[in-house]
Amino acid sequence: MNGSVIIMIENKEYLINIIKSHKDELVESVCVKLEHLSASHYEVIHYEHHLEREEAFIDAFIKSIKEKEPLHFVQHMQMIAKQRSSEGYEIEEVYHAVDIVEETLWNFFITELPLEKFLLNVLTILRKNFNLARIELGKIYLKQAQQKQKELDDLREKFYIYRTGKKDDLSDPENT
Repeated sequence: MNGSVIIMIENKEYLINIIKSHKDELVESVCVKLEHLSASHYEVIHYEHHLEREEAFIDAFIKSIKEKEPLHFVQHMQMIAKQRSSEGYEIEEVYHAVDIVEETLWNFFITELPLEKFLLNVLTILRKNFNLARIELGKIYLKQAQQKQKELDDLREKFYIYRTGKKDDLSDPENT
């Protein structure tokens, strides 16, 4: 993966085990916060569905640590972006949800990990992975917006041809 962040954790098994041992409470915490996002799609999702989604999100993060590569996490975020966009979520809603997961993990690490270089390394990894995830989210939403704009432009041109019987001169920069 170009520009990827290689994860260097001396005690990665320790980190993975501590996340796994507290995964249920982490997922619960995220789900409760997401359910209370007012005026969002997240507040109307069934709680069990929240649990499934957030568990998969945490699992993707764990896998990125295990593999010392954020690729799996980034791919998971790409899947989420496509799915949420097709479900009608605004990009701000998804960003806010990602922020909630990151904040939950951040607070968990601060309280559970020894305050030393290891903690700083973990928090750096967390920040880098989530930044990569946000970038992918933005790319997917932008790409889909561009596709929709092209479809709309094509439809306008077809409608113009239908109404006038001639090609749209508005698409020519010299006629604008």
